[in-house]
Amino acid sequence: MLRQGHNTQGSLPAPRMELAFRKFIRYSPTCEKQARAGPRGPPMRHRQRKSDCPVHFALEAFGDAWTLLIVRDLMFKGRATYTELLRAEEGIATNILADRLVRLEEDGIVLKERYSEHSNTSRYRLTPKGIDLLPIMLEIIQWSAKYDPRTAASREFVRRLRTEKARLTTELRSTLVAEVSS
Repeated sequence: MLRQGHNTQGSLPAPRMELAFRKFIRYSPTCEKQARAGPRGPPMRHRQRKSDCPVHFALEAFGDAWTLLIVRDLMFKGRATYTELLRAEEGIATNILADRLVRLEEDGIVLKERYSEHSNTSRYRLTPKGIDLLPIMLEIIQWSAKYDPRTAASREFVRRLRTEKARLTTELRSTLVAEVSS
């Protein structure tokens, strides 16, 4: 049982540890750069931000599981329509999918376009800002492959990710950029 005011390691009393954490966050050069630099790329939709921390900023854009799974499907699985995204094995609800696609579009991560003039079907694709999530997605895949014995990632893909990450990243980025250009 913890004594009140102490952390699990017993080194700093909880209020002092919290103060040290706040001091680190407040004076963290990364967070300060984020606050001064301003937005990059298409502006994100207006939200009430709780902080200027770069981790918080990123989580606001793509920090929930459904959003990352949509990005995964667009990036790695070749899914491009609402129906294809809806049929993903995780079983996303229609209202959640619609909401996340609107958010991703408003944040400049996804672009929605009509298939043709004669069709109501829309196609979704990653924007350059969305493609910039590739290294993050690859890190998530690599981490999952390391700790999840039941991972669906192919052994060959994981091997290449581990042994030739830069080359694999370049190849994948080239493919995604070519899709954006077409």
